[in-house]
Amino acid sequence: MSLYDRIKQTKKMSSREKLDLHSIENCCLVSYSDTKSAFLIIAPVNLNVVSKGVIETLVGNLEKAIGQIGTLEFLCVNSAQDYETNKRFFHRRMALEQNDTLREIDQMDIEFLDDIQVQMATSREFLIVLRFQARESVQQVMTILDKARKIMAENGFNVQAAGKEDIKKILAIYLEQNIYDGNMQNFDGEYFAPMLEVKQ
Repeated sequence: MSLYDRIKQTKKMSSREKLDLHSIENCCLVSYSDTKSAFLIIAPVNLNVVSKGVIETLVGNLEKAIGQIGTLEFLCVNSAQDYETNKRFFHRRMALEQNDTLREIDQMDIEFLDDIQVQMATSREFLIVLRFQARESVQQVMTILDKARKIMAENGFNVQAAGKEDIKKILAIYLEQNIYDGNMQNFDGEYFAPMLEVKQ
């Protein structure tokens, strides 16, 4: 059998299968093996405006909270598009461009992207990820997640449990959906589905 025939016979995996994302519940991501991942969203502290003593206290409180919660992961994700690649592209175009007018247009594009980035100064989200085994129900996940949120709050951190819409927003930036849309789509093209329905 040729390589072409083997590739042709191979079942194509959807994006969800490749990412092992079966579904999104109200409080967690569920994998195809029924393991679950729940998230706490941490409101970051601006360390530039607090004293060294306050930072040391926060670190101590974080260590204490982690000890009370148990095994967890920290995750830092983009909460807005990354414009650096686009800006590098325009810089390369400007360097190669012979036409002054087109170079000016490229410069205007770079300035436009800079303006957007300034408006999105807080373009990172900090998350605590809690992983759960298949045997644990969604109700158990919600209970443990709420307990972890309370522990973090008691230790001086501003946190909230990520709901279904929050989780979709976290994923949207990486799955190239419009994160500024009020309603996140559950699947590509969901927005257009009502327009495409055949009238009986």
